[in-house]
Amino acid sequence: MLGREERQRMEYSTKDPVSTSDANPSLSLEQKIRVKELARLISPAHPHTLVHYGADMQDKLARLADNMLNQVRSHQAEEQIGAILHALLDKLREINPDELLTPQRGFIARLFGGSSAKVKQKLLVRCQRTNHEMERMADTLERLRHQMLRDTTMLDVLYAKNREYFNELNVYIAAAREKLEEVREHMIPILRETAEKSGNDPLQIQKLMDMERFADRLEQKLQDLLISQTIALQTAPQIRLIQENHGILMEKIHSSVLSTIPLWKSQMVILLSLLRQQDALIVQRQTSQAVGEALKRNTEVLQKNARKTFDEQERTTAELSAFKETQEELMAVLEETLHIQQEGSEKRRRIEQELGHIEQRTGDKSKHTSHII
Repeated sequence: MLGREERQRMEYSTKDPVSTSDANPSLSLEQKIRVKELARLISPAHPHTLVHYGADMQDKLARLADNMLNQVRSHQAEEQIGAILHALLDKLREINPDELLTPQRGFIARLFGGSSAKVKQKLLVRCQRTNHEMERMADTLERLRHQMLRDTTMLDVLYAKNREYFNELNVYIAAAREKLEEVREHMIPILRETAEKSGNDPLQIQKLMDMERFADRLEQKLQDLLISQTIALQTAPQIRLIQENHGILMEKIHSSVLSTIPLWKSQMVILLSLLRQQDALIVQRQTSQAVGEALKRNTEVLQKNARKTFDEQERTTAELSAFKETQEELMAVLEETLHIQQEGSEKRRRIEQELGHIEQRTGDKSKHTSHII
């Protein structure tokens, strides 16, 4: 039975549609030809060449890990989005629909004093200012969304490179295994038999010992390549995790925040229009009452106007309730998006730490290889 890691290697590598009956069923026909060529190049007569065997692929993986680490460190779109969402929530909390309905009882009235009309005017000015600020924040969010989209595209390139290096390591590993099997199963037994037949001739014994040491070094190189391949295997889901986090944030910004903000602004426009209409109706009512006091015969007209004024006030109250519900829904969406952003930041920090470990492990392996030289 294949282990979990081995199954992942098989799934991640390039499948061979031609044959699945040999020792390397996951390799393509072209890769199998390269395996034979590389295996022939691994020569016991030149053991020092093992130091450079597969080193170029290991260096490419190390540089790829560096690129990912720099990508995670240098792009802080999630943090910027979080700061903007916090600012949006603060702006929404500043606007209390109840104060617009009865401003003389609200905080602004207690703070500034003055007539109800003056307080309402200050509230209207603040609503308009908040509207402009929200438009600016929405533009910034859209810009960050495009930046995350570019980052996701770049991560696709890194993912493809990582898979390319993984498949190339498959070839080097298969060639090393093939050569190691040849050395241990054929070359060493022949040399051992020759040494025994020669009566333990020192020259033959030395050849046997050299071959055994070569096999040990080849096996160590094989283990190094397997570790590098494991790093590539672990890097793939990490890249996809970063992309998934970007995708969730982009979707939330586009489908929720950037669609809810225009709705909030449209409701605010309606509300401000109704409030101005309410002021006009109040003036109209006062004028009608003054005329009614002078002209008692217009009582019926005044009653109709008063009824219309009452209806308009009821309409304003209903629109305020709808506006308040819209604002609460927007705040809930923003809080949910903030939660997702915070989770994405936490995942990003974990990935940064893991990539740091990978970078250290790759550096340690490079130092180990240098010591072997």
